[in-house]
Amino acid sequence: MAGNETGDFFSFGSLMGSPNKLDYPDWTIKLTRQISGWFSQRFTLSDGYEAPYDEAVRSEPELLFDRLNWVNDHACLLPSSRRPRPRDEAAVVWLGEVDLDGAMRWALDYALLFSGRRCRRAWILTDCWIPCDVLDYSDHIASLADQQIVLRFLLITPWGWLELPLSEDWSSGRLSLFRGRSRK
Repeated sequence: MAGNETGDFFSFGSLMGSPNKLDYPDWTIKLTRQISGWFSQRFTLSDGYEAPYDEAVRSEPELLFDRLNWVNDHACLLPSSRRPRPRDEAAVVWLGEVDLDGAMRWALDYALLFSGRRCRRAWILTDCWIPCDVLDYSDHIASLADQQIVLRFLLITPWGWLELPLSEDWSSGRLSLFRGRSRK
């Protein structure tokens, strides 16, 4: 069992139960299921080679990313090769990368710069979790929260997904890994 500086304790079980308790837009559920399903699939690459998910996402990410265009009907899908349109929500899909620095930068840049102050919620959907990469952005996450922009982090696995609580969502009483942290 782990705790934070305020003495509030939480367990892996309480985190796993969070998808049942919180408000997730239908499109986020559909997206997590679609990505989770890719883990057991094989993909035909441009050279005709049939590759498992981990090879396909590293060698030809556009092969998988092109299958997600439907997300643009609900949120701004990032990364994007074009200047993103202002939307209320952003979905940063970060797959196959070992570091999360790029995902954090996309989420922050969109929420604070490219959305025209419209973005109220940014989702990072990824297949890896490296706490130090995210903790490096704790002041940025707190700054988003100060502006009432919520950052949500969904870790996707072959068996499903779970949300790792990063920032305060005032309406749901979500746990915060950064509650009580002093700013530098």
